[in-house]
Amino acid sequence: MKKMILVFLVMLISQASYGFEFSDKFKSLVDGAFKAATYQARISQLQLAITEGSDEEVFLIPPLIFPSNVLKKSKRNGLCESEIDSFMLKFKAGLDTGYDQYMANNSEPYRLSLNQLIDCIHTAYK
Repeated sequence: MKKMILVFLVMLISQASYGFEFSDKFKSLVDGAFKAATYQARISQLQLAITEGSDEEVFLIPPLIFPSNVLKKSKRNGLCESEIDSFMLKFKAGLDTGYDQYMANNSEPYRLSLNQLIDCIHTAYK
């Protein structure tokens, strides 16, 4: 699964006209979230990363924090369906448009939708 995610990210990054690397601060926030002792701390840390990350970081992180099997399982279990559908529409629009152009015009609603998804999924699977 991790290999598929890395391939996906390489495909996304290669669409950019320059090389991309997550900042140390962003990586630290995301890593800290997954080391958090409670689901509330994990949610808080991930949402802080979404608030403070660059548009590129925020667009590229979802496949790493939500592998497709997690989202599929959630929908199968009837959990977070509206949050998943709403976010995936935005994510697909970003892929179709090009994430840099999409985020230039839609960063705020994209971040809000991602934060809602983070809250729902991590609360459902606490």
